Amino acid sequence: MSGNTQIDQDLKDLESDDSSEDEEKPSFRKSSLSAPECCYCVEIGFETSQHAAWVLWSLELDPELRPQLVQRELEAHQQLFRATFRGKDAHVLRTAINAFYDALRLAIASSRPLPG
Repeated sequence: MSGNTQIDQDLKDLESDDSSEDEEKPSFRKSSLSAPECCYCVEIGFETSQHAAWVLWSLELDPELRPQLVQRELEAHQQLFRATFRGKDAHVLRTAINAFYDALRLAIASSRPLPG
């Protein structure tokens, strides 16, 4: 038998092999494994705990735009403000983080005393 004929015969043998009907055959369904989670954390120190709390309060007023895709956790402990973002899509997560930094910049600028 030539090489191709042997392969053809092996394929026919595999197709006609009904001896293992009781055995579970491998399934080629879509995997149930989920994509790895992306995570981003930023910590910012402020002069006082009041500044950190004020920035936290001002940022909590705006809810996350895509809560089903991005989880956002904001917290302040003493003078430290922390924001943690989690999501499965890096592009969506990056967009949420960029919007957060825009809001953070505005909150920090607003927390400074006005020159008088």
